This record gives sequence, structure tokens and C-alpha cells, in this order.
Amino acid sequence: MDAMMERSLRHTTILGKKYRIAFAPMYGYPSETAHFIRGKKNTDIEVIIGKDGKFSLRSVPPISHLIAREFGGGGHPGAAGGSFSFTVVERFTWWLFKKSRHFDELVKIAESV
Repeated sequence: MDAMMERSLRHTTILGKKYRIAFAPMYGYPSETAHFIRGKKNTDIEVIIGKDGKFSLRSVPPISHLIAREFGGGGHPGAAGGSFSFTVVERFTWWLFKKSRHFDELVKIAESV
């Protein structure tokens, strides 16, 4: 488990101004990985993303469910889930570069609530 969380941490991207938002690939253990990244990077929101675009979202501010709702998901204020609509090309670029155009969209939504 520790190796998987370290792997996610190595590929983490931090964005945002109002909130420090971490985007990281999921290699297993979404809740534990989010907590691990929060401890290492001092983030407010963690988005742990699977290869198909489904994500697990954790947040200190009670807004996870509001963000996830915008991506076809739901949950509760501290933890929620949703899905980025990855095309075939986006799945490939996510796998290769661990980046997505959806990051900016999520940041915009998070910082507007």
C-alpha cells in the first residue's frame, strides 16, 4: 500500500488559488492515498483519478459533494466521487502524462462554490 501511495504522490499535480487541489492517479486505496497526499502536500482537496476517468474526491472544506455533482457524481461534504468523460485519446494521455484538461474545469468549479 505504501508503494502505491508513493507512486500516486510522485505523479501529483497541484493547482488552484483559493484551495490547494491535488490531482493524482489512483493505484489503489483512494481514501488512504488522499489522506497521504494531504499530509505530504498540505492540500485542501484531493482528486484521485482512475484510468477510466472515475475519481474519488476528498476535501477539508465541506464541498466535495457540490464539486462531484458537476461531474455526474455525488457523495457527502467531505468525500464524494464523480467521473471525467475521458475520450479514448484522453485515456491515453492520462495514462502517459498523468494530466487532463478536466483539471482546470474542476478547479474553476471548486473555487466558485
